[in-house]
Amino acid sequence: MSHYRFRAKKHVPFISLPRNRQKHQYIQAKNLIRRASGVLSGVFYTYDYMHGENGWVDGYFLGKIPPTFYNFSLETTRHAYMNLVLKQGHVKCPDNALI
Repeated sequence: MSHYRFRAKKHVPFISLPRNRQKHQYIQAKNLIRRASGVLSGVFYTYDYMHGENGWVDGYFLGKIPPTFYNFSLETTRHAYMNLVLKQGHVKCPDNALI
C-alpha cells in the first residue's frame, strides 16, 4: 500500500494568477487556436468536435486585449430539441397513465 497522498490542485481564477502565468496561458490558448485554424477557421478552439453524439460544445476564444480569453458552452439544436420533446412528453403523459 502506498503512503503517498495526492491532493487535488485548487483552481485559481485566471484574474488571480500572476501576470507571467496569465501571459503563458494566453499564449497556450493562442497557439491551440492557430494550430486548429484549418478545421475551426482560426477563431476559436474546442476539444469537442461535433460527431452527432455530443450535445454540448465547450471552447474558448481570444479577447481583443491580451491576455484575455473567454470560455463558452453551446448546446446543439438537436440536443435542445430532444430535451424539449422529452419534457413535453412527461407533461402531456403523466407517469400513472403509462400503466
